[in-house]
Amino acid sequence: MTTVAEFLGAAPASRSERPLGPGEDGSWHFELGKDVHGAFGGVFGGAVAAACVTAARPAAPGRRSFSLHVTFVRALATPTCDARVEVVNAGRTITTVAVDLHDADAKLAARSTVTFAAPEALSPQDHAGRVGVPEFAPVADGTPIRMAGAGNPPIVEVMEPRMVGRRLLRWGPGRSGAGAVRAHAQP
Repeated sequence: MTTVAEFLGAAPASRSERPLGPGEDGSWHFELGKDVHGAFGGVFGGAVAAACVTAARPAAPGRRSFSLHVTFVRALATPTCDARVEVVNAGRTITTVAVDLHDADAKLAARSTVTFAAPEALSPQDHAGRVGVPEFAPVADGTPIRMAGAGNPPIVEVMEPRMVGRRLLRWGPGRSGAGAVRAHAQP
């Protein structure tokens, strides 16, 4: 099985035997293959976020990530990038790590904050639960999703998103729904 770090072509730029302390920084290098680049040339946002977590994780050994905030400054269009990691705070329970991701031209592409917690401080979330069986309309019968304003960004035109279900996701009082996109096969 491939790890996330292997998939992202990640390698620490420096090999330290000890975890980073507050104010210390570490660096990582990523070789991002074309399989994580989108139709418009840049790396998918999820791959950028995964690179940030991958770079931050060694700074908080034994801790579990529970919060990720990523600000996408510009498109990451180069196949290589470097991450600068800094421990902002390492407390008894919480460790906060900042990661700046720079493209091959040393331009800031993303800035993130990853927060980790000691496992014993987290409440267990396992429960039997109950999940109903959702009913979806065929994608062709779904209601097209349109952006407000003068026009749609190119990704909306390409993916043709549609609402295909109700009462599946809650995002406001009495409002719920499920979306779908049409997958386009590439030769």
